This record gives sequence, structure tokens and C-alpha cells, in this order.
Amino acid sequence: MQYAGQGYDSSTKIRVVDAFKLFFNVTVDSIGWRLGISKLGSATRLTLVQAQELSSVRVTNLLSSFGYSNQAISTGQLQVQTQSETDDLLTALRKVETAENGTFFIAADGDATFRDRNYRLTNTTTPDATFGQGGGELPYVDIVTAYDDNKLLNTVQRTRTGGNTQIAIDSDSVDRFGTNSLVESGTLNVSDADALSIASQKVVANAIPQTTVESISFAPQQDVNLWEKALGLDIGSYVEAKVTTPSSDVETYDLFIERVRHKVDARNKTWNWQIGLSPAETGAWILGVNSLGIDTNLSYT
Repeated sequence: MQYAGQGYDSSTKIRVVDAFKLFFNVTVDSIGWRLGISKLGSATRLTLVQAQELSSVRVTNLLSSFGYSNQAISTGQLQVQTQSETDDLLTALRKVETAENGTFFIAADGDATFRDRNYRLTNTTTPDATFGQGGGELPYVDIVTAYDDNKLLNTVQRTRTGGNTQIAIDSDSVDRFGTNSLVESGTLNVSDADALSIASQKVVANAIPQTTVESISFAPQQDVNLWEKALGLDIGSYVEAKVTTPSSDVETYDLFIERVRHKVDARNKTWNWQIGLSPAETGAWILGVNSLGIDTNLSYT
């Protein structure tokens, strides 16, 4: 509680956290939620039994061992090794996410959500929303685009625990833009082939610079049609943005939502909704970059 100078008015800031804080505060080998009380009065939990298994199975087991039953888990594509039980639970989950090259987050409904490495490739058929300034499109008040090399990645070295370093390189990108590298080590992948596949996936997705839409802002009070999307879209939602250029051409971007922010000002009665975005891989070919006169790429294998 905070009070103004004369003490007549006060303001209260409410700080909230999601389940990530709960996961961070407990180690894999410690007692999680109190699932029940034994006759001796000690807390009990489900037992975590590890084996080489699909990433999605590991995520499910980690969450269940903690007693967190709100789960939305897609079937993993890659197997993972057993892992340290002295890690905090959040780190353990993040390591599985890295091994799969998937995504893990807490959805708006509280579900611990895990999506495999192919989820976004196979869920880009119909956009959940189309934003733009044309008829039938949901209007935005500001859009931030960028064309730079901040996210350029053309050399990836990935080493799994107990494996040999695997290197994926886009030589053409290196020749054009210089080396932009990423080094990853100690991953939970079970084979060097899996490690190389992920390295290749990252290079394919990032070797060519392209115009990106970084964020879009909306004023939902100005259009009630925005309310459903502002309150319903979540991290990972697939959306489409249409941008009118100074030459009156319309460029279309396929995007995934990476972050969501709402700012409500009760005093001024305003509501700003902003989404942070990343480019969507919409199929086996990366399409659209040829509009920049650069190239297209085959997808990873």
C-alpha cells in the first residue's frame, strides 16, 4: 500500500506470479505439493521414475511428481536422457524443452504447456486472428517492424551429454553476412543425430535476415471485435498481420505470439493490449523472404 503526500489517497500494487515460481522453489528430488498426509504426519508426493523416454513423457512425469496436474502436453518427437534430480524443477523442465527444441510455458488458463519441435510447423493452417487496416481485419494502433541481423544465426555447435560436437552451417549465409554462431552443450539428447538435427533446424530458421513484426499494439475499447482476441489469444497463438507500405502495397506476415501485455489505466479509462511476435514457419519451405530478393530454404530433416 502506498499513500500520497497528504495521506488522503492510496494505491495498491498487486504482484502476481505463475507456476514458474513454484517450480523454481523446489528441486526435483525434494517434496513437492502436499498431496496427502501419512499417519506419521509427513508430506507425500508422487515418485519420479526416470528412464530414456520421449521428452513429453519426461515433462509429464516431472510435473506429476510435483503434483501439478494442469497440463497440456503435445507428443514429443525426441527422446531424452535421464537428468540430475538436484536441479530445481523449472531448470529440469527447461532442459527437456531445450533437448526437444520445443516450447514450455504457463498458459492463461494455468496449464503447464509443452509443445514439441514440430508443433508450430503443423499448426499454421488457419490464423486465429488477422490484424490490419483493411475491411474485415482487426485494427491495430501501432506496429513495430525490424530488418536487422540481431537474430541472424548461421552456425550452430551443439554437444549432447556424452556425445560429440555437431555443427550445422549455412555457408552461403556466412559468406554474405559473416559468422553468427550459437554454442550449446550438455543437452539431454540421446544421439548425435538428434543434436545435429536440432542444430540444422535452428540454422534453417535463422540464416536469412528478413523483415519481422516485433510487436503490435491495440486499443480494444475502440472496437468490440477485438475483445474476444484480446482476452482469448495466448502465447503460441498463430496470427496474421497485414501491413500497408508507403507505396500502398500490402505485405502479409505469419506470426506466433510470444508475449502478451495488458495495460489498463482506470483514471484515464484506457486499455492497451500489446503482443510480442516471432515469424512463423509455415511449411517445409520458408516462403516470403524471396520478396526481399534474397532466397528460400529447404526445411530441416
